[in-house]
Amino acid sequence: RSCMKQTIKTEIQSKGQSAAIRCPNCAAELSLADVARESSTADAEQLDTFLLQKALSQEPNFVWCAHGCGMGQLVDDLSCNTFMTCQSCGRRTCNHHRTIWHDELSCAEHDRNLQSKQEWQPSFKLDKGTLRSSSRGILYRKSASMQDTINSCVLWGTTVRGWPFNDRWIAVGEFFLPTHLRNVRVIKPLVETYQVD
Repeated sequence: RSCMKQTIKTEIQSKGQSAAIRCPNCAAELSLADVARESSTADAEQLDTFLLQKALSQEPNFVWCAHGCGMGQLVDDLSCNTFMTCQSCGRRTCNHHRTIWHDELSCAEHDRNLQSKQEWQPSFKLDKGTLRSSSRGILYRKSASMQDTINSCVLWGTTVRGWPFNDRWIAVGEFFLPTHLRNVRVIKPLVETYQVD
């Protein structure tokens, strides 16, 4: 039983909401009831939270707060130039881009700014380094929120172009990647060198 408990804990910590928790003996997918029976209350609650976050992320009208507070809400209007004010932290998120609200810019102006910035984006390398994880890479996020995943993964060792969003995130096109997982830096800036004639 302690082996199963440790396996479940490791699976939840390393995979989060991105993968099913499987039995180490038969590879069958464990239900939430199985996890609750075989592991600690804290692990079962963590898995329940991940499953809720995964379900909410698949709801098209659910927008996670782009400020990283871990909250979100259902919105009626996802069109351009609309925002939601987070009920938890009180800050604004653009409903259309699912990013921090771009004060004084329309969504079209914001898009033009992003397009011009993309021409000069720095490069970043995904490096698992000391992170103990069996995952293939990092899932993109719709916003700078760990819960706001999409079903698209950047593989370890890949180089991406983007902009630092803050000290824990980079923006890659319209999506985001966390620079740290479990307090280990996994996305590192590449120093680009140029040959001068």
